[in-house]
Amino acid sequence: MKKVQQGFTLIELMIVVAIIGILAAVAIPAYQDYTTRARMAEPVSLMSAAKVDIYERLVSDGSWPADADGEVIVDKVQNSSDLVATADYTAGATSSDATLVELTLGNTGDATNLDGKKLKFTLTPSSNGLAVVCWTDIASSFYNRIPNECRRATST
Repeated sequence: MKKVQQGFTLIELMIVVAIIGILAAVAIPAYQDYTTRARMAEPVSLMSAAKVDIYERLVSDGSWPADADGEVIVDKVQNSSDLVATADYTAGATSSDATLVELTLGNTGDATNLDGKKLKFTLTPSSNGLAVVCWTDIASSFYNRIPNECRRATST
């Protein structure tokens, strides 16, 4: 009688381990990029609420919130996210001038070290409400890690 083979040979197990290793080599960096992108969307999302507060003050008072009042508004962004190390507000000189909100990133947990990089939001009144432009000093090679609306280089 012939003996029936049972179990796996060593070479079959080695092939399975190699395949799993190749899949992991592709999947782990892709997952890290995905989690970084998701985390980087948080400050931009939180900034949306601050934009509404700032715009309400502009409409009701006819001028931008004073620097101290604006700082209180944008500090909510900093306090709501561990990704925002600092949040700075600079009011426009007149209600028709642009106002700047600058978020400095920290604790991003990203291997490319986005800590210390800035997201800058220029808020300008327009006939349709508030025009917002997001700028960054993050290198363009890392643009895949930040939201689309912030993929512009800062001039300063």
